[in-house]
Amino acid sequence: METLVSGEKNIRTLFRWRIFQSLWSTRRSDYEYGLAMMDDTTEREMGQNDVQDASGTFGASRMLAVAAHDLRTPLGAMMATIDLLAQTDLDDRQRSFLNSLKDTSEQMRLLADELLHADQSQLLADRGRRNHNPGEMLRALLGLYQAQSDLQGTLLDDQLDPSLSVMYMGYPLALQRIVGNLLENAIKFTKNGTIKLTADLGCQGDHHTVIVHVRDQGPGMAPHELEALFSPFSQGVAGKDSQQGSGLGLWISSGLVNELGGALSAQSVLAKGTDMRLELPLFPSVAENPGEAAGSIDPEEYRSRMTGKSVLVLDDNPTSREILSTVLETFGMSVLSAATAEDALDLAEKKQFDVFALDLNLPGSSGSDVALQLRERTANSQCAFIALTAGLKPTAMEKFERANFDGFVAKPFAVKTLFEEVGRVLTIAA
Repeated sequence: METLVSGEKNIRTLFRWRIFQSLWSTRRSDYEYGLAMMDDTTEREMGQNDVQDASGTFGASRMLAVAAHDLRTPLGAMMATIDLLAQTDLDDRQRSFLNSLKDTSEQMRLLADELLHADQSQLLADRGRRNHNPGEMLRALLGLYQAQSDLQGTLLDDQLDPSLSVMYMGYPLALQRIVGNLLENAIKFTKNGTIKLTADLGCQGDHHTVIVHVRDQGPGMAPHELEALFSPFSQGVAGKDSQQGSGLGLWISSGLVNELGGALSAQSVLAKGTDMRLELPLFPSVAENPGEAAGSIDPEEYRSRMTGKSVLVLDDNPTSREILSTVLETFGMSVLSAATAEDALDLAEKKQFDVFALDLNLPGSSGSDVALQLRERTANSQCAFIALTAGLKPTAMEKFERANFDGFVAKPFAVKTLFEEVGRVLTIAA
């Protein structure tokens, strides 16, 4: 049997190099490279009534979300390992096998995403308002899907309003998720045609909006298909024929848009194509530091703030804990980790830390409880607290707010997102 990897490699060194590449490469961005790391404690966040209610729509969606969490924990490690293997010396046959494995794992990740976010409470992480540059974000998304559209023989075109290329306060995670879903659908159903993404600055009452159209030249939909487009598990004839997806994406997107006070609609003509329209609120940006006010962040400045700083990672999942620690080390930080609340509190008694990165979901406890105890013990020190979680229930959100975390990173996270959030909270704590 052939050996997949030729020669011995230092996996930890390769992993750090991979992270370094993803952070500094101009072709990669927050929206391109994410580490799919989910904790396995979601079921502990579910009450008994949620489980017993599994016969209903809401209960069933919660059970699907738990299944997705269980899938994504090993899937995240598998995808990271695939990336590491891709950096080793492989012959053509081995690389072909690896590419097939990568494609398959990506399909599994997309399905797990849909299952996970069938639980509407998981979308709380997407509801948070943040400063962002909508034009820059949309350009990054287009770049991400360029290769996929090229493989389909599809032309991906855009027309972005220049007034969107400044900082606004809004919902960047929701914008990223929904527009990404619309682009995926358009590319999936458009072969040898054109997809055009347009974005304009709109106005609604006392605030601005971002209005995005994704127009494709796919098979289109009949009126009765259009009526059911935003229903769960709904797929048109073209969707069923493609045997791709679960019919949850647009239903989830629609629910999230409604929560945020936006609008998602569609127009379609059979044999001509579909026009998806998204509108989300935008508000004046709130500058938290000079770099953000200027619409950009200087990576060197953030790195200088992190170099030499100490961080304590608390996560009961060993894979998540190891990967997160490795990522933080690539930022120049000194990292210690703990698997339990007791171990974290014990380490904090022995050593002074600059940052605490705490998973909110822990066996018999929570990152919020740990944060409250640590704040009592470090009341006179300038330390920062970051919450880590795969999703927030309303009860967990209350604990998050009570513990007064300085920052929040949702799993799965992108390296760039973590880098910017750590740099931001260190600035606040300074």
